[in-house]
Amino acid sequence: MLKLDCVGCGAPLDIAPDLNRFACGYCGAQQMVHRRGGTVSLTKLQTAVQAVQRATDRTAAELALPRLARELVEAEASMKSALALAQKRRLSAGSSRKIISLTAVLLWVPFGPLAIAAVSPSEGVTRVLLMAWLIVLIAFPIYLNRRYKPPPDESSAIRAKYTERIELIKAHVEVNRAVLDQFPG
Repeated sequence: MLKLDCVGCGAPLDIAPDLNRFACGYCGAQQMVHRRGGTVSLTKLQTAVQAVQRATDRTAAELALPRLARELVEAEASMKSALALAQKRRLSAGSSRKIISLTAVLLWVPFGPLAIAAVSPSEGVTRVLLMAWLIVLIAFPIYLNRRYKPPPDESSAIRAKYTERIELIKAHVEVNRAVLDQFPG
């Protein structure tokens, strides 16, 4: 029989030579017997489990960091791409509005008076038609600009969406770096 003290409460223990694991009869602490060379020692089973858990956490952190770095690069690239696409749609819609308005005005300005002169039988009717032509000349581009509004600027919403994801990834990176800093290899 070996005589050792409990690592939990310090009570004297008698340990059989073939015993590798046991619980203290006084405090109930789970303990492991370590035999190396000519020495025998005790450790709390919880301490051994914690050492295994630390090693597992470190390995998981080492594996997670490269994956998180890739996810961060991908999220930033996706945000940049989404912002560029939204900007392109917005510019394209603005160009379309200008082209439609300009085309309408360029067609309406020279051909309106010619059509009025060709159709109008009297001076009074010509004045009314010219007034109507001027009103349409002013109102039509306004109508087109209101009818074909540019899409709203989505850049704030896109940034918010991707920034939330990027910040989450950065937080995970910091947690994993802390695990590596806390438990040396």
